[in-house]
Parts: sequence; C-alpha cells; structure tokens
Amino acid sequence: MRNIKVPNSENVSRFDRCLRRLLGHINQSVLEKYLRSGLILLDNKKTKSSVKVKSGQIIFYSNEI
Repeated sequence: MRNIKVPNSENVSRFDRCLRRLLGHINQSVLEKYLRSGLILLDNKKTKSSVKVKSGQIIFYSNEI
C-alpha cells in the first residue's frame, strides 16, 4: 500500500475529486469499485466518495492503482 497526505489545497473537497487531482484521471465507476473493495482507504478506513476530506488526512491506496 502506498499513501498520500491530503494537502491544504484539498481541504473540504470531496474525496473522489481529491483523488482524481492527486492520482490522475480515474473513471468514477472504477473509483467506486476500489473504494468498496478496500483498495483505497482514508485514514485506514473504508469510506464513500462523497466524504469531505481534511488537510492532513492520509489516503492509502493499493500498488495496483
């Protein structure tokens, strides 16, 4: 698993939009699938794409992504 710290510029943005800006373009349906299966975690917990992220939180994602 790799991780990224949420930067200040992404404070209070949606998790899915933040991921797209940090990791590059990811199809929404694929992103939802990764979130459901636990390949992408926010602070080591499963979460929904509509959750608002805060600066300093850690995004964990699989090496497969």
